[in-house]
Amino acid sequence: MGSKDYFIYHVKIHKKDLYKLTFLVDAYDGMASYTTLAFNPHDWSRTVELVVAKGWERDLEQFLENISHEIFPIESKIMFSSVA
Repeated sequence: MGSKDYFIYHVKIHKKDLYKLTFLVDAYDGMASYTTLAFNPHDWSRTVELVVAKGWERDLEQFLENISHEIFPIESKIMFSSVA
């Protein structure tokens, strides 16, 4: 006990880009799992919760950085919490 087993990130993106993010995360088998958090259907954005296994944090950070610069903007990214 005491070591962090996984990390949780909340990523806010435009709803039109949701399918792109989920497709790309799925392509990196084992990097992260995801869920879309509750949202207002009239809102332009979606917040996706990414659960990342220990050891994949840097890969996910680089992945999100590359997406934000090359494919679609990420409105915000927060390393929400970690679990022991």
